[in-house]
Amino acid sequence: MLNHLICLFNVFGFEACMRMLKFKIKDDSYWTSIKTMLLYLGYVENNWEPDVELDLSLAQRLREL
Repeated sequence: MLNHLICLFNVFGFEACMRMLKFKIKDDSYWTSIKTMLLYLGYVENNWEPDVELDLSLAQRLREL
């Protein structure tokens, strides 16, 4: 998933990719993982979408990379 996000952002740019993600991903359960990965990659700040929680187990695994 991390590699897919990197490819999407490299091909389409930030604005278009964020618009596509918001349009295509309707299930709220995915957004915790997506927000965590976007933070790890430096695409968003911690205050982006404050109502979406971080996936702490995924964040720990990403720190170990």
